[in-house]
Amino acid sequence: MRIHMMTPVLTTGDAIGNYLLSLKRIFGLLGVNVRLYADYVDPAYRHSARPTSAYRSTGQDILWFHYSIWADNFEVLKRTGDFKVLDYHGVTPPHLLADFDPRLAALCDKGIKALPAHANVFDWCIYHADNGLLDLEPAGYTRFSKVRLPVDTAFFGLQEDPELVAMVQQLGIGITNIVPTASARADELTRDELHAGARALENKVRQLRPTVVAVPLRHSAELPAVRPGAGYVEPSRAAPTGPGTDPASSPPAGAASGTTTSMRVPSPAADTSRR
Repeated sequence: MRIHMMTPVLTTGDAIGNYLLSLKRIFGLLGVNVRLYADYVDPAYRHSARPTSAYRSTGQDILWFHYSIWADNFEVLKRTGDFKVLDYHGVTPPHLLADFDPRLAALCDKGIKALPAHANVFDWCIYHADNGLLDLEPAGYTRFSKVRLPVDTAFFGLQEDPELVAMVQQLGIGITNIVPTASARADELTRDELHAGARALENKVRQLRPTVVAVPLRHSAELPAVRPGAGYVEPSRAAPTGPGTDPASSPPAGAASGTTTSMRVPSPAADTSRR
């Protein structure tokens, strides 16, 4: 038996893409053959994934379909005889994208509207956060399991994209994750995951030396990299981020929304003994 994992786009720096790569690696360690497919495969992954058109149904394999937006690969669902698993990542509300990318907003809208039509197409469904269930149940899905997203620490040592780093440094802003996988809320992560992510974040902060780092206030106590001490000043309350606010103080992607804690990064002369 083989597992065929399918996503619209497999590109570097994408949380769902990282999730697929982690699953492939983990299943490989267990002796399970996994193939990755995408409508668009980044050249960096040309040896790790195949175009959607290369997928062949055997009737004895598993098609693991990652659902986050409408894409051409939905056509595969009409003709496959394999056991079909829906991995639901949620779909971005179209109105959040309408002013910036109307085409992407239209694909999200189509993905949301298509969800009920596929309730009887999939043999099983996986969701990762409670808000996913709030989408699936009203759409008619009845066969599902809640599965935690794995946090693959192998990604913590990856190098940054040099072109992206140069661009954000020129702009004076930066956006990062505590962990390299998607999560609806930071409180879905375990203490160990938060601490591992915090160590990686602390190293990044010391290297890039931003003026301000901001994290959700209610989770700051879990993150050693942003606790008072080690050259950091006492955290102060900051207004919730949103349109019109300084992007340099935006919370990390994937973190919970709400009031943030901000702190000044120490100068080079400050104590850096803590690791």
